[in-house]
Amino acid sequence: MAEIIPITDPNVEARVKIVISDLEEFYPDRKVHHLDSLHKGLSKRLSKLYVTIGYESREEFINAYGFETVRTNTGGRPTTLDAEAILTELINRYDGIQKPTSIKILIHENPDLKRQLKALQNKCTELYGTTPAKLLAERGIIEGGQSTPAMSKEELTAALEGMRETCAQDRELARTRAELLRMHPDFSDVLQALDANARLYYGETPVALLKSHGILKDKTPTMSADEGFDVLGELVDAMSVLPYGERPRKLGDASNIDPELLTRAQAALKSKAFTIVDLKSYGVIRASDEAMRKNGIRKADVSQIARSVAKLLGTALVTPGDELRALLPAHCAGVDLEHLVELRTITICIDGSEADGLDEGAEIKLSKREAISGFGQTYTEFKLATTPPHVVQTRACGHMTKDSFAAAASLLDEYVKGTVVNATHVKNEPFIQVRLTFTAPLRPLTLACILRAKGLLTKEDIAGDLTWRYRLEKAVR
Repeated sequence: MAEIIPITDPNVEARVKIVISDLEEFYPDRKVHHLDSLHKGLSKRLSKLYVTIGYESREEFINAYGFETVRTNTGGRPTTLDAEAILTELINRYDGIQKPTSIKILIHENPDLKRQLKALQNKCTELYGTTPAKLLAERGIIEGGQSTPAMSKEELTAALEGMRETCAQDRELARTRAELLRMHPDFSDVLQALDANARLYYGETPVALLKSHGILKDKTPTMSADEGFDVLGELVDAMSVLPYGERPRKLGDASNIDPELLTRAQAALKSKAFTIVDLKSYGVIRASDEAMRKNGIRKADVSQIARSVAKLLGTALVTPGDELRALLPAHCAGVDLEHLVELRTITICIDGSEADGLDEGAEIKLSKREAISGFGQTYTEFKLATTPPHVVQTRACGHMTKDSFAAAASLLDEYVKGTVVNATHVKNEPFIQVRLTFTAPLRPLTLACILRAKGLLTKEDIAGDLTWRYRLEKAVR
């Protein structure tokens, strides 16, 4: 599998999250097929992104994120395409002679390469992130009217800076390229070079570069992250009246959203104050069934939620004697949100010689605790340092694995023990009840109980709604 290339640009990272979310929705089995024919918009966005990030191909990009490209044969003659070999052959054929001015003429003059050139036209955007005409012009195979000026990245960067300084003198920035050329005809060569190299050098479109350099007027609405979060809250309130399963998959399909709010939401999206991924994560629009199950409170990633819950409580550690203990479920006596550990309790009974001499309040050391399997079941085994040692097996601790007790070191470790809570005699034999307290990995259920006690989790959220994520985020901002 290809490795994920680290991304430093937050805008590019947000775009990647969106396309990966769309891929998960369209291909829940992570086997991608017929992408160009079924999802053209997503196909184009993927082709732009893989060039921007630095992958060799679109297939390498999606494979790095755990998706498999499935080739399907739908009939016709299979075509094997070696794009670089074709380009090299054409460069050699037109070396030192007049070049064609269009792809149509190129195909007419090279009938033996007609099939390969047609295949190159179909795969050009995927392979090179640009159009066939631009690719062939860049390689010097066809004439694109005037020849494209050759500029290195350093020369083009300096030229853009010069254009910015020139445009700073204008009364108002041009809104379009055509208007820019009318105002500054001498920019023509730089703009041609920008068309040929913008994606290769900067990973952006020419227009985006001109706007970011202050050469073209940027009409994109601006909205701060705080303003966007407020808009997101209004969207959450508006959509919460609908059961999660009845919410649309696209914001534009939401009939119960006020048109003015929808306009502000679209402005926030354009300003990147929030993304489509945020709308799905906070339950404004419906995610795929797989994404809903993964992000719901029952199976949520505790490492993400624990940080927010620690902010909510004002502490990452809750011990058995704290007032905050009341927020925890019945069989949980404490939590360490920093190390993702919780303190669980169960009560067991011991009789006979093992209970002899142990009075109420006595503490017993747990000398061993682990998960074992037998008869198709998983049990939790505790060994108490009584005389003789007492071993108890129980399923009352939940479905625990052999790694369940390999929790990180925690300040809760000092509370691991057995405590006699009742001591008596039954038929002249000593009989005691012992409360066992032990550490285990933090569960989503424990965090859900805290959120429910704080009024941030509803029964709809427990059933699968995702709007609790917004309420939690708002509570800790």
